[in-house]
Amino acid sequence: NNSNLPWCDGVFDLVVEVQVIHYMDEAQLLKHLQEIKRILKPGGYWLLLEANSRSFGAKHLRSKIGRLHELDSVKELAVNSGFMEISQSFEGFYASHFPVLINFIRKLCSFRQFDISDYDSWLVKATVPEKRGLWLLRLKKIKDLEVVNLRFDKITELDKFILKFEEYFIKEQAKKNDRIGI
Repeated sequence: NNSNLPWCDGVFDLVVEVQVIHYMDEAQLLKHLQEIKRILKPGGYWLLLEANSRSFGAKHLRSKIGRLHELDSVKELAVNSGFMEISQSFEGFYASHFPVLINFIRKLCSFRQFDISDYDSWLVKATVPEKRGLWLLRLKKIKDLEVVNLRFDKITELDKFILKFEEYFIKEQAKKNDRIGI
Protein backbone atom coordinates (compact mmCIF):
# COMPACT_ATOMS: atom_id res chain seq x y z
CA ASN A 1 0.00 0.00 0.00
CA ASN A 2 1.03 3.66 -0.15
CA SER A 3 1.19 4.29 3.59
CA ASN A 4 4.31 5.39 5.37
CA LEU A 5 6.20 2.96 7.55
CA PRO A 6 5.08 3.45 11.17
CA TRP A 7 8.48 4.37 12.64
CA CYS A 8 10.16 7.67 13.40
CA ASP A 9 12.96 9.07 11.27
CA GLY A 10 16.45 7.63 11.68
CA VAL A 11 15.74 4.92 14.26
CA PHE A 12 17.23 1.78 12.67
CA ASP A 13 20.82 0.72 12.03
CA LEU A 14 19.71 -2.20 9.87
CA VAL A 15 16.68 -3.15 7.76
CA VAL A 16 16.49 -6.70 6.39
CA GLU A 17 13.89 -7.55 3.76
CA VAL A 18 13.41 -11.06 2.47
CA GLN A 19 11.34 -11.32 -0.69
CA VAL A 20 9.28 -8.20 -0.07
CA ILE A 21 9.74 -5.85 -3.01
CA HIS A 22 8.42 -8.16 -5.73
CA TYR A 23 4.93 -7.26 -4.47
CA MET A 24 5.51 -3.62 -5.46
CA ASP A 25 5.38 -1.92 -8.84
CA GLU A 26 8.16 0.55 -9.63
CA ALA A 27 6.32 3.59 -8.19
CA GLN A 28 5.58 1.72 -4.94
CA LEU A 29 9.18 0.50 -4.83
CA LEU A 30 10.49 4.06 -5.13
CA LYS A 31 8.20 5.23 -2.30
CA HIS A 32 9.24 2.23 -0.20
CA LEU A 33 12.90 2.98 -0.85
CA GLN A 34 12.37 6.56 0.34
CA GLU A 35 10.68 5.25 3.49
CA ILE A 36 13.57 2.85 4.19
CA LYS A 37 15.97 5.75 3.77
CA ARG A 38 13.85 7.84 6.16
CA ILE A 39 13.80 5.27 8.97
CA LEU A 40 17.49 4.32 8.68
CA LYS A 41 20.10 6.19 10.65
CA PRO A 42 22.85 7.84 8.60
CA GLY A 43 25.27 5.05 7.71
CA GLY A 44 22.57 2.42 8.30
CA TYR A 45 22.33 -0.74 6.22
CA TRP A 46 19.58 -2.18 4.04
CA LEU A 47 19.83 -5.83 3.03
CA LEU A 48 17.52 -7.11 0.31
CA LEU A 49 17.11 -10.79 -0.58
CA GLU A 50 14.88 -11.19 -3.64
CA ALA A 51 13.95 -13.76 -6.26
CA ASN A 52 16.27 -13.43 -9.24
CA SER A 53 14.48 -12.43 -12.45
CA ARG A 54 17.23 -14.13 -14.47
CA SER A 55 17.32 -17.43 -12.59
CA PHE A 56 16.57 -20.79 -14.13
CA GLY A 57 13.33 -20.85 -12.14
CA ALA A 58 12.24 -17.27 -12.94
CA LYS A 59 9.42 -18.32 -15.26
CA HIS A 60 7.88 -20.49 -12.53
CA LEU A 61 8.33 -17.73 -9.94
CA ARG A 62 6.72 -15.13 -12.20
CA SER A 63 3.69 -17.40 -12.63
CA LYS A 64 3.32 -17.50 -8.81
CA ILE A 65 4.43 -13.97 -7.90
CA GLY A 66 3.67 -11.94 -11.01
CA ARG A 67 6.64 -9.57 -10.99
CA LEU A 68 10.36 -9.84 -10.33
CA HIS A 69 12.54 -6.74 -10.17
CA GLU A 70 15.86 -6.70 -11.99
CA LEU A 71 18.82 -6.38 -9.62
CA ASP A 72 20.36 -3.62 -11.76
CA SER A 73 17.18 -1.51 -11.73
CA VAL A 74 16.86 -1.81 -7.92
CA LYS A 75 20.53 -0.85 -7.53
CA GLU A 76 20.08 2.16 -9.79
CA LEU A 77 17.00 3.36 -7.89
CA ALA A 78 18.82 2.92 -4.57
CA VAL A 79 22.02 4.67 -5.64
CA ASN A 80 20.04 7.56 -7.15
CA SER A 81 18.15 7.87 -3.85
CA GLY A 82 21.15 8.19 -1.55
CA PHE A 83 22.34 4.64 -0.94
CA MET A 84 25.75 3.21 -1.63
CA GLU A 85 26.15 -0.37 -2.81
CA ILE A 86 28.31 -2.41 -0.44
CA SER A 87 28.11 -5.67 -2.36
CA GLN A 88 25.85 -8.07 -4.21
CA SER A 89 25.72 -11.81 -4.62
CA PHE A 90 23.56 -14.56 -6.04
CA GLU A 91 22.39 -17.42 -3.85
CA GLY A 92 20.47 -20.69 -4.03
CA PHE A 93 19.09 -22.86 -6.79
CA TYR A 94 15.55 -23.20 -8.12
CA ALA A 95 14.61 -25.75 -10.76
CA SER A 96 13.10 -24.22 -13.88
CA HIS A 97 10.70 -27.11 -14.54
CA PHE A 98 8.74 -29.19 -12.03
CA PRO A 99 10.47 -27.61 -9.01
CA VAL A 100 8.52 -29.59 -6.40
CA LEU A 101 9.26 -32.91 -8.11
CA ILE A 102 12.92 -32.03 -8.69
CA ASN A 103 13.43 -30.96 -5.07
CA PHE A 104 11.71 -34.18 -3.90
CA ILE A 105 14.10 -36.26 -6.03
CA ARG A 106 17.08 -34.22 -4.84
CA LYS A 107 16.02 -34.81 -1.24
CA LEU A 108 15.74 -38.55 -1.79
CA CYS A 109 19.12 -38.77 -3.52
CA SER A 110 21.04 -36.46 -1.19
CA PHE A 111 23.90 -38.00 0.78
CA ARG A 112 23.75 -35.28 3.40
CA GLN A 113 20.94 -33.38 5.08
CA PHE A 114 18.87 -31.76 2.35
CA ASP A 115 18.36 -28.02 2.48
CA ILE A 116 15.55 -26.81 0.23
CA SER A 117 17.09 -23.35 -0.16
CA ASP A 118 20.31 -24.97 -1.33
CA TYR A 119 22.98 -22.36 -0.67
CA ASP A 120 26.03 -24.62 -0.61
CA SER A 121 25.48 -27.77 -2.69
CA TRP A 122 27.45 -28.93 -5.71
CA LEU A 123 24.44 -27.89 -7.81
CA VAL A 124 24.66 -24.28 -6.64
CA LYS A 125 28.41 -24.24 -7.18
CA ALA A 126 27.91 -25.57 -10.73
CA THR A 127 25.26 -22.94 -11.51
CA VAL A 128 26.40 -19.66 -13.06
CA PRO A 129 25.87 -17.06 -10.29
CA GLU A 130 23.53 -14.86 -12.39
CA LYS A 131 21.24 -17.89 -12.91
CA ARG A 132 20.87 -18.72 -9.20
CA GLY A 133 17.52 -18.39 -7.45
CA LEU A 134 18.03 -15.23 -5.39
CA TRP A 135 19.98 -12.02 -5.45
CA LEU A 136 21.28 -10.38 -2.29
CA LEU A 137 21.98 -6.66 -2.32
CA ARG A 138 23.75 -4.93 0.54
CA LEU A 139 23.25 -1.15 0.68
CA LYS A 140 24.38 1.59 3.03
CA LYS A 141 22.59 4.90 3.56
CA ILE A 142 24.98 7.70 2.70
CA LYS A 143 25.52 10.18 5.52
CA ASP A 144 24.53 13.73 4.62
CA LEU A 145 28.06 15.15 4.63
CA GLU A 146 29.88 11.93 3.83
CA VAL A 147 32.38 12.03 1.01
CA VAL A 148 31.45 9.01 -1.07
CA ASN A 149 34.36 6.75 -1.81
CA LEU A 150 33.05 3.75 -3.71
CA ARG A 151 36.18 1.72 -2.98
CA PHE A 152 36.30 -0.01 0.38
CA ASP A 153 39.71 -0.85 1.77
CA LYS A 154 38.50 -1.58 5.30
CA ILE A 155 35.55 -3.54 6.58
CA THR A 156 34.25 -2.05 9.80
CA GLU A 157 33.12 -4.10 12.78
CA LEU A 158 29.50 -3.25 11.92
CA ASP A 159 30.08 -4.51 8.36
CA LYS A 160 31.40 -7.80 9.80
CA PHE A 161 28.38 -8.06 12.10
CA ILE A 162 26.02 -7.41 9.17
CA LEU A 163 27.66 -10.17 7.11
CA LYS A 164 27.47 -12.66 10.02
CA PHE A 165 23.84 -11.74 10.71
CA GLU A 166 23.04 -12.15 7.05
CA GLU A 167 24.59 -15.65 6.92
CA TYR A 168 22.66 -16.67 10.05
CA PHE A 169 19.40 -15.21 8.75
CA ILE A 170 19.69 -17.02 5.41
CA LYS A 171 20.36 -20.35 7.14
CA GLU A 172 17.44 -19.87 9.54
CA GLN A 173 15.12 -18.95 6.67
CA ALA A 174 16.23 -22.08 4.83
CA LYS A 175 15.47 -24.24 7.88
CA LYS A 176 12.03 -22.66 8.21
CA ASN A 177 11.28 -23.22 4.52
CA ASP A 178 12.39 -26.84 4.79
CA ARG A 179 10.10 -27.41 7.79
CA ILE A 180 7.06 -26.04 6.02
CA GLY A 181 7.89 -27.78 2.75
CA ILE A 182 8.64 -24.80 0.50
